[in-house]
Formats: sequence, C-alpha cells, structure tokens
Amino acid sequence: MGFIASLFRAGPAPDNDFWYRPTAGVASVAGVRVDADTALKLSAAWACVRLISETIATLPLQVYERMGEQGKRPAPDMPLYDLLHDQPNGDQTALEWRQQMTVHALLRGNAYSEKIPGPLGSVSELVPLHPDLVTPPDKIGGPYEYREANGQPREIDADRMFVLRGLTLDGQRAVSVIEYARERMGIGLAAEQYAGRVLSQDG
Repeated sequence: MGFIASLFRAGPAPDNDFWYRPTAGVASVAGVRVDADTALKLSAAWACVRLISETIATLPLQVYERMGEQGKRPAPDMPLYDLLHDQPNGDQTALEWRQQMTVHALLRGNAYSEKIPGPLGSVSELVPLHPDLVTPPDKIGGPYEYREANGQPREIDADRMFVLRGLTLDGQRAVSVIEYARERMGIGLAAEQYAGRVLSQDG
C-alpha cells in the first residue's frame, strides 16, 4: 500500500457520519476556513510538509543496546529493531510509516500508532491511527479513545499507544502549528483564490 493510500487506511467507511459533519477548521480573518487539510492547498505549506516528512523518513532508525560504561551498540537481534528499521506493519515500509507519522505530527501536533501484540511479543505491529479519530486522555496515563470505522468508540490503554508529539503545553495535547499560523495561511489561501477568480475572468 502506498503512502497516500495509507493515510486513509484507518479512516471511517464512506457512509459514516464522520464525512457529513460540518466543515472542519476555523475561519480566519481573511474569511477562509483553515484546518490541517486546507492548509496543504497552500503551496508553501505543502512544500514544507513534504520536505520535512521525506527527510525524516529517510533517516536511519535503529534500536540500540546500552553497554554500561562502554556506551551503546546496535541491537538488530531485538524484535523492535525490525519493526522500526524495516517494516512496522503488514501494509507499510518503515519509510512510509515514518513519513506518515511525521505528516500527522506536523499538521495536527500528535501522531498515533497502536501497538498490536502478536508472534513477536507485546509489540508485533505499529498500526497508524488518524489523529482526527483519536481523543487523548484528560490526564497522563489515562486511556485514549479511538473512533472505529463504524463510528463506535474504543478505548486504547496508554501503554498500547505509540505517540509522537510536537510542542505541548500540558504533556498530552500537542500545539497545532496550523492553529497558530491560521491567519497567515488564511491570507495566503484568500490571495490565491482571489487571483484565481480574477484570472478566470481574463483579468
């Protein structure tokens, strides 16, 4: 499964009420509604997210074993090594998974993957979950709530959730860059729309 398709692998079914809710995001002063998805329509935002996520995805991710005073050494014999270095789940390569997690963290502040037990032990797979479908706990250590494809909520214990956080003020919910840059992005999107309307009328 490719990277773009994997972004939607954990999303709701086509007939789910999720897709028929009011448009997400908050209107900027420029009158344009800005959220994590509409922000990508701004060429500068798309370029930044693509560059950062692709760069992070290509960096080597290895598991190390502490050697006491001798420092550390790579530990390819540990089960987590193959998950993080080669393939975290049956649908993605490690590069695709790292890129998806980075994109989620950049656009929404938090990125989530559920730890699935199996033949390798307590963590045999890391399955990414769309941040819009995950509700963080009110206190550190509490369970997360995930909305399944059928709309039903499901609790996930904190120790079963891999979380990649951006800048956070409370230790649980990361600050969304999109939220704090909404006005600047709204102006950019409004300018592009205005220019498009003018050009479409032979301006």
